[in-house]
Amino acid sequence: MIEIKQITKPTTREMTVEDIPFLVLEHEWLREVYYDYFDQGRGPAWVIEDDDGRIACFGASILWDGVCEVWFSLIREDRSVVVIRAVKRFLEEQGKRFGVRRFHATISDEAGKKFVKFFGFKCETPQGMMGYNPDGSKAWLFRRVL
Repeated sequence: MIEIKQITKPTTREMTVEDIPFLVLEHEWLREVYYDYFDQGRGPAWVIEDDDGRIACFGASILWDGVCEVWFSLIREDRSVVVIRAVKRFLEEQGKRFGVRRFHATISDEAGKKFVKFFGFKCETPQGMMGYNPDGSKAWLFRRVL
Protein backbone atom coordinates (compact mmCIF):
# COMPACT_ATOMS: atom_id res chain seq x y z
CA MET A 1 0.00 0.00 0.00
CA ILE A 2 1.34 3.41 -0.96
CA GLU A 3 1.25 6.04 1.75
CA ILE A 4 0.25 9.49 0.52
CA LYS A 5 1.58 12.41 2.48
CA GLN A 6 -0.93 15.20 2.93
CA ILE A 7 0.41 18.55 1.77
CA THR A 8 -0.25 21.25 4.30
CA LYS A 9 -1.03 24.79 3.35
CA PRO A 10 1.99 27.04 3.93
CA THR A 11 1.65 29.81 6.48
CA THR A 12 3.33 33.19 6.67
CA ARG A 13 4.79 34.62 9.86
CA GLU A 14 7.08 37.47 10.81
CA MET A 15 10.75 36.68 10.31
CA THR A 16 13.19 36.86 13.23
CA VAL A 17 16.96 36.97 13.46
CA GLU A 18 16.89 33.21 14.22
CA ASP A 19 15.79 32.61 10.61
CA ILE A 20 18.88 34.26 9.06
CA PRO A 21 21.12 31.15 9.09
CA PHE A 22 18.57 29.41 6.82
CA LEU A 23 18.71 32.05 4.06
CA VAL A 24 20.11 30.83 0.76
CA LEU A 25 22.40 33.64 -0.38
CA GLU A 26 24.42 34.11 -3.54
CA HIS A 27 27.17 35.89 -1.60
CA GLU A 28 28.13 35.08 1.99
CA TRP A 29 28.79 38.79 2.76
CA LEU A 30 25.02 39.29 2.51
CA ARG A 31 24.45 37.40 5.77
CA GLU A 32 25.87 40.34 7.77
CA VAL A 33 23.61 42.71 5.80
CA TYR A 34 20.58 40.76 7.06
CA TYR A 35 21.83 40.82 10.68
CA ASP A 36 22.23 44.61 10.36
CA TYR A 37 18.75 44.81 8.80
CA PHE A 38 17.23 43.32 11.96
CA ASP A 39 19.54 45.12 14.40
CA GLN A 40 18.56 48.47 12.88
CA GLY A 41 14.85 47.67 12.45
CA ARG A 42 14.88 48.69 8.77
CA GLY A 43 11.58 47.11 7.81
CA PRO A 44 9.21 44.19 7.90
CA ALA A 45 10.20 40.63 6.97
CA TRP A 46 8.30 37.36 6.70
CA VAL A 47 8.84 33.61 6.47
CA ILE A 48 6.68 31.22 4.47
CA GLU A 49 6.76 27.74 5.99
CA ASP A 50 4.91 24.45 6.14
CA ASP A 51 5.21 21.28 8.23
CA ASP A 52 8.59 20.54 6.61
CA GLY A 53 10.05 23.90 7.65
CA ARG A 54 10.96 27.19 6.00
CA ILE A 55 10.26 27.59 2.29
CA ALA A 56 11.23 31.24 1.70
CA CYS A 57 11.96 34.53 3.44
CA PHE A 58 11.26 38.00 2.10
CA GLY A 59 10.93 41.56 3.27
CA ALA A 60 11.31 45.24 2.61
CA SER A 61 13.75 47.83 3.83
CA ILE A 62 11.83 51.08 4.21
CA LEU A 63 14.15 53.79 2.87
CA TRP A 64 11.76 56.72 3.44
CA ASP A 65 8.02 57.33 3.24
CA GLY A 66 6.66 55.66 0.11
CA VAL A 67 9.91 53.94 -1.01
CA CYS A 68 11.30 50.54 -0.08
CA GLU A 69 13.84 48.03 -1.29
CA VAL A 70 12.48 44.49 -1.38
CA TRP A 71 14.43 41.27 -0.95
CA PHE A 72 13.70 37.56 -1.26
CA SER A 73 15.45 34.28 -0.43
CA LEU A 74 14.07 30.94 -1.68
CA ILE A 75 15.09 28.22 0.76
CA ARG A 76 13.26 25.25 -0.79
CA GLU A 77 12.14 24.89 -4.39
CA ASP A 78 9.45 22.26 -3.86
CA ARG A 79 6.66 24.80 -3.25
CA SER A 80 7.73 27.63 -5.57
CA VAL A 81 4.27 28.25 -7.11
CA VAL A 82 2.73 28.67 -3.66
CA VAL A 83 5.59 30.97 -2.67
CA ILE A 84 5.17 33.17 -5.73
CA ARG A 85 1.46 33.60 -5.04
CA ALA A 86 2.07 34.42 -1.37
CA VAL A 87 4.84 36.94 -2.10
CA LYS A 88 2.76 38.66 -4.76
CA ARG A 89 -0.20 38.97 -2.36
CA PHE A 90 2.02 40.22 0.48
CA LEU A 91 3.70 42.81 -1.75
CA GLU A 92 0.30 44.23 -2.61
CA GLU A 93 -1.15 44.06 0.92
CA GLN A 94 1.90 45.28 2.79
CA GLY A 95 2.60 47.94 0.17
CA LYS A 96 -0.79 49.43 1.00
CA ARG A 97 -0.25 48.99 4.74
CA PHE A 98 3.09 50.84 4.67
CA GLY A 99 2.04 53.37 2.03
CA VAL A 100 4.63 52.26 -0.53
CA ARG A 101 4.46 53.85 -3.98
CA ARG A 102 7.84 52.56 -5.22
CA PHE A 103 9.36 49.14 -4.65
CA HIS A 104 12.83 48.44 -5.94
CA ALA A 105 15.22 45.51 -5.83
CA THR A 106 18.92 45.12 -6.51
CA ILE A 107 19.46 41.91 -8.48
CA SER A 108 22.76 40.13 -9.08
CA ASP A 109 21.77 37.11 -11.19
CA GLU A 110 19.59 35.98 -14.09
CA ALA A 111 17.18 33.95 -11.92
CA GLY A 112 16.54 37.03 -9.78
CA LYS A 113 15.84 39.11 -12.89
CA LYS A 114 13.22 36.63 -14.09
CA PHE A 115 11.65 36.50 -10.66
CA VAL A 116 11.15 40.25 -10.23
CA LYS A 117 9.95 40.67 -13.82
CA PHE A 118 7.13 38.25 -12.98
CA PHE A 119 5.94 40.75 -10.35
CA GLY A 120 5.93 43.61 -12.83
CA PHE A 121 9.31 45.11 -11.96
CA LYS A 122 11.13 46.97 -14.74
CA CYS A 123 14.90 47.31 -15.10
CA GLU A 124 16.20 50.84 -14.57
CA THR A 125 19.82 49.91 -15.28
CA PRO A 126 19.88 47.73 -18.42
CA GLN A 127 23.70 47.83 -18.60
CA GLY A 128 23.97 46.98 -14.91
CA MET A 129 25.77 48.83 -12.15
CA MET A 130 29.43 47.89 -12.40
CA GLY A 131 31.17 47.25 -9.07
CA TYR A 132 27.95 47.84 -7.12
CA ASN A 133 28.13 44.94 -4.66
CA PRO A 134 30.65 44.90 -1.78
CA ASP A 135 32.62 42.17 -3.58
CA GLY A 136 32.84 44.33 -6.72
CA SER A 137 30.31 42.34 -8.72
CA LYS A 138 27.69 43.86 -11.01
CA ALA A 139 24.02 44.35 -10.10
CA TRP A 140 20.85 45.64 -11.76
CA LEU A 141 18.22 47.91 -10.25
CA PHE A 142 14.59 46.94 -10.86
CA ARG A 143 11.54 48.98 -9.81
CA ARG A 144 7.81 48.74 -9.54
CA VAL A 145 5.90 51.97 -9.11
CA LEU A 146 2.26 51.91 -8.06
